[in-house]
Amino acid sequence: MVVEAVIALNDKNGSSLNAIRKYILSNYNIGNKQAASFNSLTLKAVNKAVASDELEKVKHSFRLSQAERDRRKEMERRALGAAACMLDMVRTLCY
Repeated sequence: MVVEAVIALNDKNGSSLNAIRKYILSNYNIGNKQAASFNSLTLKAVNKAVASDELEKVKHSFRLSQAERDRRKEMERRALGAAACMLDMVRTLCY
């Protein structure tokens, strides 16, 4: 959820922890049990994403790391390639 929040917020200089929390609260259903520990859970999730090189910390904000941006572009390219391949197969079978 944290990485998706950073992608959706799409800030050039990175998204602050408070902005990430507001996005998650507005777009996801947080139960009463989780609401009590929400701040610590989001901080833990952000730190885990930084440690796994999905996010990078820039001053007091977080943004996608270069490695994660490259990985997402590669996945998108592969998906488009697979879609184009399927389209070619359909064209050859139908015509």
